[in-house]
Amino acid sequence: MDRRYLTFQVAKAAYGIPDTAFGMYLCDKTLDPRPAGTPPAVVGTFNLAHREFLILSLRRLFGLPDQKAKQFDFVWIKLPQGTFGIVVDTMDDALSFEGVLMSEAPEDTIVEVLESALPYIKTVVSGHAQGVPKYVRVLDLELLFAQGTVQAA
Repeated sequence: MDRRYLTFQVAKAAYGIPDTAFGMYLCDKTLDPRPAGTPPAVVGTFNLAHREFLILSLRRLFGLPDQKAKQFDFVWIKLPQGTFGIVVDTMDDALSFEGVLMSEAPEDTIVEVLESALPYIKTVVSGHAQGVPKYVRVLDLELLFAQGTVQAA
């Protein structure tokens, strides 16, 4: 059974989310300032259809420095609990994988993954994307939301 994932990179590591949680991809957007009292991983807010949503920085969550940018690329995520965005370094593509789920990626593919990112990785999918073997770390979006790291507006 094929599963589709929207894939992107943070610090040169490939991450993904199930395409069922993907709302849209917005690029080069300016964010409003981070509201007082929000967790440090929140980089700012974005106003869409007269509603304000929190935008989470995976770099901050993973203990990485922010990229020096005034505009951000982010992925809009829709869960039953709410909607929020995550800033990504580089957008890849929506890819289909042959349904191979792994609890861990082979050792040579996890060199660039930070230990601080591991709690947020639900599983690793393996497959061929455009004829090339690829491993993608699938983020646990419910954990991001449920931990209070992100509070939907």
